[in-house]
Amino acid sequence: PARTLFGGMMVCPTCGGAVVAVDARRYGCSVRKDRGPAACANDHVVPRKALDTRLLAVVREELDDAGAIAHLQDHARALVAEHQRSAGVSTQDGRKRLADVHEELARLVDAMTQHGYSSVLGDRLRVLEVERAKLHQQVGQEDMPGAEELVQALVARYRASMLDLKQRLEADADRQRTRDLLREMLGPITLIRDADGVSWAQMTKPAEHLMAVSGLAYSDGCGGRI
Repeated sequence: PARTLFGGMMVCPTCGGAVVAVDARRYGCSVRKDRGPAACANDHVVPRKALDTRLLAVVREELDDAGAIAHLQDHARALVAEHQRSAGVSTQDGRKRLADVHEELARLVDAMTQHGYSSVLGDRLRVLEVERAKLHQQVGQEDMPGAEELVQALVARYRASMLDLKQRLEADADRQRTRDLLREMLGPITLIRDADGVSWAQMTKPAEHLMAVSGLAYSDGCGGRI
C-alpha cells in the first residue's frame, strides 16, 4: 500500500527513474537509493512535508480556479476542432479510395468473365475484397460528436475528478485512489534543482493534463517552486 502521496509519481531528471521516499523525511531518486551513485549521479533530495504541502496547494488553490477551467475549455476546443478536421479528411480520402476499389473490382469481374479465372486475377480480387471491407468500416463509422459536446464532457470529467479528489484529501481516506486522482490531475512530475539550489516540480500544465489522459494529446509545460 502507498505510504506517501507523491512517491513514485515523480521522475528523476538524471536517470529517468522514479522519485520515492528515501527515508521518513525526504524524497529522492530510487535508482540512486537502491544502486548507488554509479547508477545515478543525482543526489538531490527534497523534504517530503514541503513537497507534499506545495503540490497539494496547487491542487486546492489553482486547479479548481475559474481561470483554469476556462483555459482548459479553450485548449480543448482548439484540439477537438483540429482532430475533427483531420478525421474529416481521412473519411473523405477513404470514400474516394472505396470508389476506386469498387471500379477495379468491377473490371476484374469483367476480365474473369471474358478470359476465365487466373491465379493472378484471383489474388488481386482477394486483396481488393479485404481492402474494401476495411474501407467500409472506416467510412461507415458514425459521425463524431460535436466539438462543444466533447469539450463539455471533458470539463464535466475534470470537475468530477476534482470534487472526488478534494473530498478524499479532506477525509484522508483511500490513499491509493487519492494517488490515482493526483496522477490524473497533475500528470508526470520531474523533480529538478536549478543552479541556485532551488527545487522545482516541473509538470504538464495541471489544468490541461486531463486532455492527454482523455486521448487529446498536446504539449505544454509549467513549473512550480517547492
